[in-house]
Amino acid sequence: MRLVPYKAGHARQILLREVEGYLQSCEDFDEWAKTNEGPEAWTALNSDNVVVACGGVREMWKGVGEAWLLLGKGIVGHEIWVCREIVERLKVLKFHRIQAHARTDFPLAHTLLHRLGFEEEGYMRMYYPDKCDAILYARTE
Repeated sequence: MRLVPYKAGHARQILLREVEGYLQSCEDFDEWAKTNEGPEAWTALNSDNVVVACGGVREMWKGVGEAWLLLGKGIVGHEIWVCREIVERLKVLKFHRIQAHARTDFPLAHTLLHRLGFEEEGYMRMYYPDKCDAILYARTE
């Protein structure tokens, strides 16, 4: 496994898990993928150079960022490595608040956010394009 800077095309290359798979069919997916490019965005590649995860933190305004993460089918067996890499990157970011949201039907995302030090802040009804609810999380320094 290795990390490389994220590029919008990586979001199309990843073989998404069923719970996130609908995203790639959204009409504004490519625009969303492009807005996530930046210095705090990374792609995890396996030894065959297959994209298994993409994620990062997008600055909303000074000191506040929004975290995002796409986990591919190839992530199985690499979850701990990805989690450690995320922790290392969060340590050096200059945000006093990082927020993230997770689908209510994606328990792995909630577990990961808790392990990364995020706390639940609220419930967001019909948040995603497929109208699935989300939980809002935040990590503050």
